[in-house]
Amino acid sequence: MNYKFRKNFLQRIKNLLIPIVLVGGVLLIFSAWTKYQGYPTICPIKLTTGLPCPGCGMTRAHIALLNLDLSQALYYHPLFFVPAGVFAIFLFQDIRWVYRLHHSKWFYPLLVMVVIGVYIYRMLLRFPFEEPLEYSEKNFLKQIWDNIPR
Repeated sequence: MNYKFRKNFLQRIKNLLIPIVLVGGVLLIFSAWTKYQGYPTICPIKLTTGLPCPGCGMTRAHIALLNLDLSQALYYHPLFFVPAGVFAIFLFQDIRWVYRLHHSKWFYPLLVMVVIGVYIYRMLLRFPFEEPLEYSEKNFLKQIWDNIPR
């Protein structure tokens, strides 16, 4: 590895890890608070609406992968590999084909469309009865609605 590549690579790691550590710390505090309050999830979308978000099941999929259960990981979320892939694209931008992919005007919009398409497909197939795509009765909007004086 030449000096310029190593310097850029280390700078990108620093630029990625600092926000990840900060967001991770906030999520850890938020997770502890939601667990203390008795909420079943830390997902802000599910906590607010009760509906699963496009990323629902991603954590369970990664845990299943750590247990070397690829079929279970694909069941929980078929796109569990996408975050690691995007992270790798940000890290290895100095490689020509990765740079082209990262700066392509079609790559990220296509990725978003795939994520939304998989979300719609999973919602049509499994919602509201199968984990992780079940409806959460304990959500903020329902609590607000139930406490409105009539």
